[in-house]
Parts: sequence; structure tokens; C-alpha cells
Amino acid sequence: MKPLVPTIRAGALAPILGWMAKSGRPVEAALRDAALGEQAVGDPDSPVPLLNAIELLRGLARAEGPDIACRVASGIEIQEIGALGAAIRARPTPRQALHVVSVLMPRHCTHERFTVENTASGVRVIESWSVRFDAEALHLAQQYVAALIRALCAATRGAAPLLDRVEIPPHPSVGVAHLARWLGRVEAAAAPRLVVEVPARVADARLAPLTGAHTPPPEWTTLHADGDLLQSLRWTIAAMLGPEEVSLDSVAAAAGVTRRTLQRRLAAEGLTFSELLDGTRLDLAIRLLTQSAAPLGEVASRLGYANAPALTRAVRRWTGATPRAVREKGAAGLQGRNAAAGNGGAKR
Repeated sequence: MKPLVPTIRAGALAPILGWMAKSGRPVEAALRDAALGEQAVGDPDSPVPLLNAIELLRGLARAEGPDIACRVASGIEIQEIGALGAAIRARPTPRQALHVVSVLMPRHCTHERFTVENTASGVRVIESWSVRFDAEALHLAQQYVAALIRALCAATRGAAPLLDRVEIPPHPSVGVAHLARWLGRVEAAAAPRLVVEVPARVADARLAPLTGAHTPPPEWTTLHADGDLLQSLRWTIAAMLGPEEVSLDSVAAAAGVTRRTLQRRLAAEGLTFSELLDGTRLDLAIRLLTQSAAPLGEVASRLGYANAPALTRAVRRWTGATPRAVREKGAAGLQGRNAAAGNGGAKR
């Protein structure tokens, strides 16, 4: 079965949040409105809920205009999107880079399909989603993908037009005409898929050299489309933790199910939502305390606690030790206690 929560790497949000920060837009408010926490602006390779990421883009589009994905991607370097971007830019040409995306996509997103075909005139990319979006969300998501492909092609420093043709599902209010200035020849798609055609002169041009490009590290694992339900939920909760409360309703919304359905599925795993939330906080607390030098106040904020004393009380309840002792002992010293939490729930 597919994971309950459609998931994407946080690096997909990096260009969007970077554009907002540079343009003086309220990043924290946008994250809060999309029910995302600090993980979305931290490690670019950490998983975040896909539907929340799309809501962040939708909110920005409604404030800034329906071509916002093209505007965001117009000035970026493709490696900004994390390990996938770095792997792309390690290839010598756009053609080779796009074929790498088709191979690595399962590591980047659970529900995105990305295929690349060599044609007589160049390269054709076909992108679609195995999760249902409304017309506005689908247009914005696929506009962003098309704009990122254009950004990759722009790294050849070749002459325009960089794309031969783009076929994209129309925006429900403004169609596709607003994309022509960015993408060139744009046509409205009848099917819920994106088609981008790159001419051979661009597809086979040399990408500008990039210092420090690398392939994904071994731990950058596949986000399995038939993966573990609880792992999928832990990723979601971790990405949502922060100043705002992570509730059963907010996690159900990220999963695209009702709260009752989520409760039923958790009950089948022998867990309550409170236990899952507690267990996710426990795992993240130990990781932050043992693998970083972040001050306790910063760790508390990351986990959604008001202050360091609240964090201390929670860590004592979970482990019987203070955060300082956990930091000194390291994760190995807490393995037995952590294992007692079972399948994701630190017992109260």
C-alpha cells in the first residue's frame, strides 16, 4: 500500500522560501499557514508532507500572481533543491541530467512520476502525479517543475528559446497565457500531465561547471511508494513540529484523509495519535541533543515547546534524564529506554 502521507524532500521548498526571504515576504507566516515547521527550512533532504508544500506555493501564488513558480525559479541554481539538484548538476548536459532525475525521483518524492524520452529533435519530459490535486494546485505544481527544467537548461548559458514546447494543465482562472514570457510556446493540456520538450541544441549543450557538485549520499534513501505507514506519519509530524500545535486534524489534512480514518489506521497499528506524537518528539529530541550543539531553547522551539524548562520536563518523562545528561550520554546510552517506546509512541 502507498504511504498514508504523500511526501517530498524539503529541498523542493528551498527556492520558494529563498525567494520570499530575499523579497521581504513573511516566511514564518507562510510556513504557519501551510502547517509546516522549521524542518522545512532546515535540512533540504528531510521529508515534508507534499500537500502542505503545495499549499505553501498556492498561498504565495494567490498573493503574488499565478506565474509565481516561474518567477521563483527564474534566478536559481538547480542545486538549491538539495541532493537531487546536486546530482543533476554533476552531469555534463541537460539530457543526461534529466535522465538522472527519472532514476532518482523515487528518492525525492513518493507520488511524482518523471519520465524522459529521447526524440529525433531532442528530449521530451513527461511529468505527472499519482495523488489527486485540484486544478489550481496541479497547475502550480507542474508550472514549478517546468520552470526548474528551464532553470537547468539556462545553466548551459545558451540562447533562447531554451524549450521547444510546454504542454501544461491550465490554471482554472487564467489558463496558460501567463507562462509564455517564461516558458515560450505553451499549450493547454487536456490530460493531467506536464510535457516539456527540450531541443537537442540545448539538451546536449555543456552545463557550466559547478564546484562541489555531488551525487546523493548513501543515506539519502528511497521514499518508497509502498512504504511504512508509521514512518510516513513520523516524517509528517517532524516536518510540522514548531511553534504551532501539531494536531490530529492537521496531520489528517496532510495525509488527505479524515481524522476518523487516521484514528482507525493508527488503532490498527496499536497506537493513539498522542503516542505517535510523543514518540516522534522523543526520536527528534534525542537526535537534536546528541547530534547537534543547538542550545536547549532552540531544541525546545524545534519540538514545539514554549521554553527550555518545558523541554526538560518532557525529556525527563521520556528518558528519566535531563537534556544535558542525554547530550553527554549520547544516543547509545538511551537505546533501551528509546526502544521501550515501541512503534513510535513514548508512553505517558
